Amino acid sequence: MRVGFFKRFSSFFLDAMPIIFVLTLLFQFFIGDLLKQDGYDDYVAEYNVYIDEYNEKYDTYYLQYENEEISETLFTNLVNNALTDFNWKTREQVAIIGMYTLILVPSYFILSFTIIYYVYNLLTKTKTLGRRILHIEVKGKITWWTIFIREVLWKCMFYSLTLIIGGLLIDTISIGLSKNKKAARDYVTNTRVAHEGVDYPF
Repeated sequence: MRVGFFKRFSSFFLDAMPIIFVLTLLFQFFIGDLLKQDGYDDYVAEYNVYIDEYNEKYDTYYLQYENEEISETLFTNLVNNALTDFNWKTREQVAIIGMYTLILVPSYFILSFTIIYYVYNLLTKTKTLGRRILHIEVKGKITWWTIFIREVLWKCMFYSLTLIIGGLLIDTISIGLSKNKKAARDYVTNTRVAHEGVDYPF
């Protein structure tokens, strides 16, 4: 009997959570600081100072506008000038903070998770703890290449590129509409996910 999306995703969730937990601990106590550029904390502190300066200017202008000391047009111009000045002053800080938070940190989690998850599936021959708990298994010709295609390219990388939600939505639709409850990775690798035991032909 073929396995639906919810059970498949639940097994992935059970396998993923311990890995993410360990990676988070490593990041918190070790990796996070290694990824930071020299002086990163100083750049963050400087950025926060500039934010406070901008907020103070905004509050001052808004109070003047509320008290009808300046017109709406002048208020808008002053705020726009303050924002332009803020963006100019913080361009270096934004670049460094953005590189860390938007590129280095996500790359660490995605690449580390993908490698560990692949090795884990390779060592267990896809009989992971999550699948064992839910009594499901991947059937077909299981090789290192099959696992790489299924678990790395068509799951980890696909989910990452579609920001998880898109990948889950596509999987839900493809598995739900498929007569054999297969996702794209199942067709590509000629495998299937079924309940443990007798593999009924439906």
